[in-house]
Amino acid sequence: MKYFLAICFVLITFKNAEASSCLRPPLYQQYKNADIIFTGIPQNFSGVDESGCGDKIVSFKALKIYKGDAGSEVSVNSGDSCYNSDINFQTGEPYIVFAEMQNKQYNRITGEAEKGYKAHLCSGTQIVDHPRYDDPRPFLEKLSLPAVIYDQTDVDVNDVDVLRAKAGHFLYWGDYATAEKKLRHILALEDNQWAFSELLRSLYEQNEPKKIWDIYLNDKEVFDAVNKDPMLAEDYIAYVDFAAFVLNKEYEQRKPTIRDLMISGLSRTVTTVKHRGIFDSKFWSANFSYSKIEGEEPIVKTRFIDGDFTNTDFKDSDIQQSEFIGSKLEGANFGNAKFSDDISLRASTYDCTTKWPAGFDPIEAGAKNIEDTCE
Repeated sequence: MKYFLAICFVLITFKNAEASSCLRPPLYQQYKNADIIFTGIPQNFSGVDESGCGDKIVSFKALKIYKGDAGSEVSVNSGDSCYNSDINFQTGEPYIVFAEMQNKQYNRITGEAEKGYKAHLCSGTQIVDHPRYDDPRPFLEKLSLPAVIYDQTDVDVNDVDVLRAKAGHFLYWGDYATAEKKLRHILALEDNQWAFSELLRSLYEQNEPKKIWDIYLNDKEVFDAVNKDPMLAEDYIAYVDFAAFVLNKEYEQRKPTIRDLMISGLSRTVTTVKHRGIFDSKFWSANFSYSKIEGEEPIVKTRFIDGDFTNTDFKDSDIQQSEFIGSKLEGANFGNAKFSDDISLRASTYDCTTKWPAGFDPIEAGAKNIEDTCE
């Protein structure tokens, strides 16, 4: 009996832990999500009804504010205890709290909607002295470094270390346009492989294939030097391939290979699209209507989302483990193409002029015939 009770206790504990678990985003995303971040000590609790249910409001004595505007006292909604979704704050323990503003926070006791901060299990909140995750304070302290490192202005600074710190900051937060300015400033001062590589990445993230292509045309010496290092060449060539594919260019007697890239808004109509393989990539709202697609290597694990393939000729393309989602396939010619068994056409449309590989059923793959039936 004693062993049975022990087993039951373990199972119940595990169940509660599982219900309270979550996929915690990385620290920089937690910082972005939070409207206020502070260290503080819980003073008192309110908002819970007689049954122990309701959103628990915790009043903190704030010790240090890392983000947001707050005074010496901050109230935070910690969640509903009855649904095992609350953070079990304890008085006397210092916490670091990541909280978001809730514009329509509902109070079960008063029955009214009210503004306030809310911290949930995945927000990053934890005990300072016994952290459940890595201590975020060194990262938060870094963000309070002098403004000369992180300002948004183009200060006339010719210190490469300062410029690199600035560029790294803006790359980290996804401000690629500002990062581009800092990286170009570094390259104007010296040959810097890191700055060159990150400049290409920032241009890719901004969907600027023309700027990438111009760099390739104007920096052939850099291209040749990078090509001697296989690790550097792989990254560099990937961005040049992206630009060549989008702009329909061929270079160095090679056709572009697209790998692990996301391409949005591409329009390549009434042309021949040549490639050496497309792998693990996504195309959003791409227009290949009335084009021919020729590939020396397969199209593998690639998603075409909301694309236009009206009267597109895929010739003898080998398409594997890929998806056409919400795409127009009217008149497309897949007649000589090869499909793997797991091709998905979810929410895509076709008509009676669309040609398919022998034995392929587009309806079973998720597509809809806009003409209902074909003779």
